[in-house]
Amino acid sequence: MFRDSSVSGWSSPSTDLAKFEMVWDRLPHLVSLGAQKCFREFTLRLADRANPSVSQAYFVELIAKAILFHRTEKLVSTLRLGGYRANVVAYVIALLSDRSKRRLDLGAFWRHQRLSAGLEAAILDLAPPVHAVLLEAPGHGNVTEWAKKPACWDRVRGLDWQLPAAVTAELTSAASASADAAAMITAEVSQIGAAGQTSPV
Repeated sequence: MFRDSSVSGWSSPSTDLAKFEMVWDRLPHLVSLGAQKCFREFTLRLADRANPSVSQAYFVELIAKAILFHRTEKLVSTLRLGGYRANVVAYVIALLSDRSKRRLDLGAFWRHQRLSAGLEAAILDLAPPVHAVLLEAPGHGNVTEWAKKPACWDRVRGLDWQLPAAVTAELTSAASASADAAAMITAEVSQIGAAGQTSPV
């Protein structure tokens, strides 16, 4: 089921899960608090939800978010921006989620185990201006502390940057993404079961 090595090799699944979900929920300033504090914020928010459940669609979407996160890390690294990669990654994904209204095609990430060329180009285009905002800490303050503040997120959201046409063309509705994800994983489970039944003893 874990077809991508960057996903199956999570070093700390609980804190990683929190990061993936929190950036997708457009809370990069909370992710910037650090792994443990981010996880605490995530669990507090989870506790506020009525009857949270883990469905097949949720599982596929979580893996897709992991693919998005880890690929964004690699792309940002190629830019050699000079530090604060973790913060840049969190803010870039959060802004992509914000601009797309959380309609990036997670099902496609799962199917292809990669991002589209258009989305990767958008990440490379967006990372430098995000990095520049992070460096503009008020009063020449500490960048990592600035990244933890809602005001920093407000500043990034105010960037004059919109989704490129290539990415806009790939957007999907939340409903169809969930349905597609559920169908994909159900089909894979059925294939695995069928293979087990027909394999020789």
